[in-house]
Formats: sequence, C-alpha cells, structure tokens
Amino acid sequence: MAEAPEHRTLFYGDCLSWMADWPEACVDLIYLDPPFNSNASYNILFGEGNGRPAQVRGFEDTWRWDDAAIERSRRLEGAAGHPAHGAAVALKSLLGPSGMLAYVTYMAERLAEMRRILKPTGAIYLHCDDTAVGYLGIVMNSLFEAQNRVNLLTWRRSTQHSDARRFGRVQDHILFYQRSEEWEWNAEGAKASTARWPGVDGEEGPTDYIESPKGFTNYSARRGEYLGFPTQKPLGLLEQLILPASREGDLVLDPFCGCGTAILAAENLGRRWIGIDISVTAIDLVRERRLRPMQIDARIEGIPIALPEARRLARDDPFAFEAW
Repeated sequence: MAEAPEHRTLFYGDCLSWMADWPEACVDLIYLDPPFNSNASYNILFGEGNGRPAQVRGFEDTWRWDDAAIERSRRLEGAAGHPAHGAAVALKSLLGPSGMLAYVTYMAERLAEMRRILKPTGAIYLHCDDTAVGYLGIVMNSLFEAQNRVNLLTWRRSTQHSDARRFGRVQDHILFYQRSEEWEWNAEGAKASTARWPGVDGEEGPTDYIESPKGFTNYSARRGEYLGFPTQKPLGLLEQLILPASREGDLVLDPFCGCGTAILAAENLGRRWIGIDISVTAIDLVRERRLRPMQIDARIEGIPIALPEARRLARDDPFAFEAW
C-alpha cells in the first residue's frame, strides 16, 4: 500500500515519478513555480570571492518536439480515461507539433498527478508568466473544472524584465484552483496576510491583483534573502499565498521547489511541507542555505548514498552527477 510522504522531506528527481507512488488525497496545498517555456538556460550563482560570481548550470527551459514529446502526446491522446486527455487532444489541434505542445503535455501529465494526490479540501497555485498561461489555463480547466477556479491572480513586481523588442514585463500570473467545493477560504489566515502585506482582501476572498510585498521589491534590497537562484521568488509573496489557502499543520507540496522559498514559507507559518526538484544542485541549496541555518533536519530521497546509485546518476544525468 502506498504511503504518504513524510513531513520535511526533499525528493530529488522528476516529480511525476515520485508522486505516482503516493496515495490519493494526501496533500492539502500545492504551489508550483515550474519552467515557463521561456526558451532560456538558467545558471545558479554562488559567491563573489574574486569579485565575479561562480556559476553552475541550473536548468534549461527550452522545449522541443522530440521523440519524448511525441510519445507523451500519443500517450495522452490514446488514454481516453486520462484526466488530461481532452486538453491534450484540443491543444494538439490548436498548436500542432511544436515546442509549446511539448511543454504543455509535459505539464499536463504532472498536473493530473497533482490533482490525484490533492485532498478534496485542498487547493493549488500554478505560477507562470504570459508565455503559456492561456494554454495552461485550458489544462487546469480540464483537470479541475472551470467552476473550481478561485482566481487568476496577477503578481506585479516593482522591477520589469527588459526586452529591446517589446514593452518590459512586470507581472506574473498565478492560476488558483480549489480541488472541489469542499475547500474553504481561510478568512483568519487572509486577515493575517492582509495585516502583513496589502494586496489580499479578507473575508471577501482573494483579489485578482497582488503587489510585490513591501520590503521585497527587488533583489538588490534584500541581499540576505537572495540565493543566486535565477527564478527565485520573494519569501513574502509565498507567505502571502500560503496563509489564506491553508491552515496550521496542513501539508504543503512544492513539486518544482527550486531554492525552497515555498518550503521556508510553509515552515515559518507552521505548515508541514514536501519539496521535489529535478536539479541536485537545487536540493543541495535548499538543504545547506535554507534549512541548515535554521537547524532543520530534512530527509533526502533520491540523492546517491552508495556507489551503484552514483554510477546510475552519472549515466543518466552527467550534469547532475557533476553537481553532486
């Protein structure tokens, strides 16, 4: 019989394979900040001992219509009972064979598994930008049903992403869905969130607009928080999201945990937490830079502890082996 994941556990590897081993309805809240299909490669920065930060490869956010994408699309199209079947068929008709279809089918498989492990009383936040928010919205409506959408939140940063060919980007989107009508807005948590940072209504429910929390408006002003992770989000933002969507003791899952901001927010707010990431460097960063200073011991799953496991990692993912 499948067992629920333990509190304070970090899993290294693909979230799909880990979640497949968990029982249904075992998680209270999911927050994910996955790749955005930005067609960019990201490096993690470490220190500036010689005046120039060292870098290590973090992750590549480029998607291609390759053999893996073809097989994934066929798998979803051929499984009429799969929760993402309808969305996969519709999106293939809309997008055709493309990098975008490769991305959204990758996300659809994993979001379907998240739906399975989410409690009927649970909720999910999907953080994305304008690159694929429309297509991800189709997937989320198919999986969770349109009537269970709580909000399409807009988070506006105080600094923009510059681009010489268009207006600068200053906002992200957060798709917010309840698992079912059994989910309840935590009005008490919302009041606490509003007291900390303006931008969330209290008893009336969440707004569609969230300002970057005061004091976390840019990385240069919060050197102590910035860990060099390229897609890092402010801790205040994650606390602002988790407070009204969960209660103390709830289990929070971040299946693309990166540098662990959601994990730290959950810890600060008295929630239990689980983190997963496909980057061994990210897992090490969470353990050494997030948890160790707080004297928090976390169970690590998937990192090699014996020679056969290390050899397997070297064969399957040389970059991860090098980082390890």
